[in-house]
Amino acid sequence: MIAPPRPRYNLWGLFKGSLAVHLGLLFLIVFVGSGAYGMARRAFTLSREARQTEQRVEELRKKKGELEAYLDELETRAGAERIAKERFNLKNRGEQVVVVLPEESETVVSPPPRSFWGKTVLLMANVHAFLFKLIPWR
Repeated sequence: MIAPPRPRYNLWGLFKGSLAVHLGLLFLIVFVGSGAYGMARRAFTLSREARQTEQRVEELRKKKGELEAYLDELETRAGAERIAKERFNLKNRGEQVVVVLPEESETVVSPPPRSFWGKTVLLMANVHAFLFKLIPWR
């Protein structure tokens, strides 16, 4: 005997018009989308921080090289003497120190122009000084 065909269930037809399924899919899309956005934003932030850290490390390596060169120079007698002369104005026995002064310039530096309030304060000070001389105070 042949079995009767089983009825086929149309699942799409059941879910197609269901409000609950549509809301569930919308929630799922929003949830996954916000998670992906947060991860992308965090990845961008970490990438930027990594670049900044690499730049800082490179700057510190350069500074370290300069300081090591300076330290190597200080370990020599000539370097130590040069630093002592520059920083502490020291000299060796028998050396003479020559000080070179800059030439005096003959340019006259005029004061900057005063603002309205600066002129007002100057006027009041002059008036006060004039009145103080004019009126005998006892």
